[in-house]
Amino acid sequence: MEPLAQAGYRLMRVLAWMISKMIAVRFLSILVGLTLFVLTLEMVAYVNEILALNGSGWSNILKYILFRSPNTMATFLPMSLMLAILLSLTELSYRN
Repeated sequence: MEPLAQAGYRLMRVLAWMISKMIAVRFLSILVGLTLFVLTLEMVAYVNEILALNGSGWSNILKYILFRSPNTMATFLPMSLMLAILLSLTELSYRN
């Protein structure tokens, strides 16, 4: 491999790593944020039913959130990825 081609390969690897990191950070923050937002709204709406079903206490509310979060995350996974890619590409375009 020529030295110039090898330098270009290294540059592209670093660039791919940086873009992947940008997308991953945005993806995780959007996914966690949306999940917490939806679970909070759901918990406020159904808090009386949750407490009546299992008794009263914070542990029952936390169990509900723990059991409900995987389904909520799975629902918002594609939308979070799309928004993360869109935000990353928008930022890259803005910084040119």
